[in-house]
Amino acid sequence: MRSRRIRCAILILAALTVGVSAQEEGRRVRTESEEVEPQQKLEEVEALYSSGDYDRCAELVDAYLEEALASRTYYPRGIIARFHRLKALLAYAYREEGYREEVDHHLLEATSYDLDLQIGTASEVPLYVLERFTAIQEEYLSDYGKTARRHSLGLFGALVLEPTVITNPALLQPGLHYAYNLSRSLSFAVDVRVPLQWPLWNSIRGQTGIVWMPGFRVEKIGMGLSAFYLFGLDNLETYTHSISFGGNMELVSRWGLGLGGSAELLRVDLIFGLADETELPEYKSTSIFGESFLRLVFANINLYVFFTF
Repeated sequence: MRSRRIRCAILILAALTVGVSAQEEGRRVRTESEEVEPQQKLEEVEALYSSGDYDRCAELVDAYLEEALASRTYYPRGIIARFHRLKALLAYAYREEGYREEVDHHLLEATSYDLDLQIGTASEVPLYVLERFTAIQEEYLSDYGKTARRHSLGLFGALVLEPTVITNPALLQPGLHYAYNLSRSLSFAVDVRVPLQWPLWNSIRGQTGIVWMPGFRVEKIGMGLSAFYLFGLDNLETYTHSISFGGNMELVSRWGLGLGGSAELLRVDLIFGLADETELPEYKSTSIFGESFLRLVFANINLYVFFTF
């Protein structure tokens, strides 16, 4: 009798041990599954789609998108975009009622998450999906182009790269910036600024000109060239007329907030009413033909933040 009880106790203990081990194994498997990197999950579902297992692919993509939207797991925006790409491809593969609207919806979502998304070539993606993606991407980007947002308004500042900027605050020149986008690559700009010297109304700077930026893309740094006419007034006596050529850069978000900058590669100043050279800010300059009223100026940096609308 006693031996029978011992055997029963051993069997019960063994069963409990097996049960606990199974639970631990299940937890370990789930933990490993949760720790799978988003990139691995993307490769998994893309492989399922390529093999034609659409049902399993759709099931996993839905689960991963739910995770991403619920913020339970961090997914990079580019990976979420590719999940939506797969959703569009799956909608076309099933071609159920309303699939065209579903394809457009997921392609738009994919574009909004990654402006540089490459959907694939004609040998990889059905022609219908490829054509819809191209049209949707172009339309989406045009909403944030320079012709859709004509005006830019912001704060402007000029800084001359000279050691004297510490002792001569007039070299720091805050002001206002305005630009009107004539086309996708061409803008008309106006800046007005005041050197930081007292009295403030004694001196003023203004410039107007054209900025050419052929490679503008929202959320990308655009580079270009500029040509400006500048007018300067110092101490209510000295007038400066200048022509400036330089390089420009801008970085604009989809929400319209932008950061810009320009560097003068060359500026020619024509100065009238100059009584004493010490009256002018100490720009890095070279007089032409030994005359102070005509000089070359360079190495001036302009920075501005703006909102385009």
